[in-house]
Amino acid sequence: MRPLSFTIATALAWACAVSSTAILLPLYIWPSGDVWDPVYDAIASHPNIPFYVIINPSSGPGDTEYPASDYITGVAKLNSFDNVRVLGYIPTGYTARNMSEVRSYIFKYGKWSSYTASNISISGIFFDEAPNENDPAKIAYMRKAANYVKSSQFATSDNAPKTVVFNPGTIAAPGYLDSATFVVQYEGTYANWESQNPLKSLPLSQRNQTAAILNETPLTARFTNTARSMHTMGLGAMYMASGCCYKNDNTVEKVADAMAEA
Repeated sequence: MRPLSFTIATALAWACAVSSTAILLPLYIWPSGDVWDPVYDAIASHPNIPFYVIINPSSGPGDTEYPASDYITGVAKLNSFDNVRVLGYIPTGYTARNMSEVRSYIFKYGKWSSYTASNISISGIFFDEAPNENDPAKIAYMRKAANYVKSSQFATSDNAPKTVVFNPGTIAAPGYLDSATFVVQYEGTYANWESQNPLKSLPLSQRNQTAAILNETPLTARFTNTARSMHTMGLGAMYMASGCCYKNDNTVEKVADAMAEA
């Protein structure tokens, strides 16, 4: 167990970091060999930028008590950085998935904190396929899922607040923000963002809880200009991916450099 002084110092460092727009990185690549090295390099080079890194071993935590050895190595490395929070991926099927299964996935990720050989603790959950409608039943479903993450049964290795992200990928009813750290209110192409900026009319009160994930971002894109516009808007988190399915990481250093200049 880490000493209390370490935990307090880490929490204070994180509190300072989260005053800026964070990077919400869907890291859906299997961590074999050196494929996550660009991510580690970007994180290390930008210690003042908070990174929320989403991992997805098997559309959830997988069937085993602890993840495969590649993930143990990768998650432990991510957790060695003070400016990183690792999030576990869980799809809700737009609330069609049985809550008992969602709950079991949440607590399986939480169980990783009991692994003694290295720190593979998960700091929160990224709920994909989240609803956006102003439907009391769906809002209640997501609130229940979020409360499971925030409960004492979802264990972490430090005392930092547990992170909950909902991903409807479009503007959601305000009720969802009551339970989430961030809501991804835009997930779409870079071209559509640049031409329309669908979040430009979003109320100011919602922006610090709003994330935007741009995909199909060309490597010639105006990364700094786009990052600056998101920062100026006051968005809580962002990312710009080159593909549609987050199967590579060839933009992470560009995004981190752009956010550092924003």
